[in-house]
This record gives sequence, C-alpha cells and structure tokens, in this order.
Amino acid sequence: NEKQSIWSQLISILIIMKTNWQSYVKADIFLASLAYVLLYTTVLAPGGLLNSYFSQLEFKIKDENGNDKIIVGVPATVISIFQVIAGLLGLSATFVVPRLIPKYGLIKIGILSIWSQQIISVS
Repeated sequence: NEKQSIWSQLISILIIMKTNWQSYVKADIFLASLAYVLLYTTVLAPGGLLNSYFSQLEFKIKDENGNDKIIVGVPATVISIFQVIAGLLGLSATFVVPRLIPKYGLIKIGILSIWSQQIISVS
C-alpha cells in the first residue's frame, strides 16, 4: 500500500509539472528564460543546493476523495533517478556529439543538443 501511495504521489507531481511547463511555454519571456535555465542547469549547476530545494518543495494535490493533500518534498529516489539519467545522457553526449559535428556542423548540433536536452527534461 505504501508503494502504491508513493507511485500515486509521483504521478500527481508529474501531472503538476506538465501543467506548469505548459504555462511556462506560453509566457512572453519564455525563450530568454529558457536560455538562462539551460545555462544554469548545465554550467552553473548548484548541486546539493538544488537537491535541498527540491526536497523542501510543497505540492498540493487532490486525493481519491477530492480532498486537498499537501506533499512536502520530491522523494530522494526521484531526484536520484533524474540525476542518474542526466549523468548518463551527459556521458553519452561526450561520445556522440564529436562524431556528429563533422557531419552536420557545429551550429546545427549545438541547436539540436540544447533542444534535445529540453525535450528530454520535459518528458
């Protein structure tokens, strides 16, 4: 039952994230903000500070009966899973991108890399 509760919380958090991303994409400042966020999450990543922030976030969701329920913090396992995925993608890019640059050019691969990071982080 506890595993089921964790999965239902995770699904609720993902639904909230999807809704927030849809609002973010519609904002006038989206492209400038996106460029800053991508830079901040790659080159300027704060590491433990960002993990602490995520672990203290509060999410308001509806339970099975339609009552409001507050969830405090993204579970550490979820944060860890995303960190592992990000590390694996970064490591794979180290080997894939140098092979693609001679074929398609630096600018096209740079644009592709930035947008693929964004698409992967949203999905």
